[in-house]
Amino acid sequence: MINPNKYIRKAIIESLTTATGVQFYDTAIPIDVEPLPNVYGIVKSQSKNRFGVTKQWHEWSCSVTIDLYSVEALGFNSNVIVDDLEQDVINTMAVLSVAGFDVKRVDFIDSVAMPTVTGANTVSRTVIVYEMWLDNVIV
Repeated sequence: MINPNKYIRKAIIESLTTATGVQFYDTAIPIDVEPLPNVYGIVKSQSKNRFGVTKQWHEWSCSVTIDLYSVEALGFNSNVIVDDLEQDVINTMAVLSVAGFDVKRVDFIDSVAMPTVTGANTVSRTVIVYEMWLDNVIV
């Protein structure tokens, strides 16, 4: 039994970074990234459960949360940047492939805008949730 999490996360980060030209990160921006990006994506929480279990086989039902950010100076805001990035994510996730797995389905579940204002910045943020159905590939 192969845990699909790291393979899914790696596939999403690499695919989205390549397709969008925007850097995507695992859980958070690493502390050594300089300068901090104004536009970026974070692959956050993942879940998985097995189904279709037999003595020799099973499939995976997985979910992943992807956060999209655009950080502007306080008082400036452009949701268009995050909207365009979300469209690129939707297009890319529709054809996602994951090494070692047969991706049967990738379903867009939800998208929620969650803008924030800090003392110095206006942050456009969209949180997207996907569910996936994967099969281990026999090697």
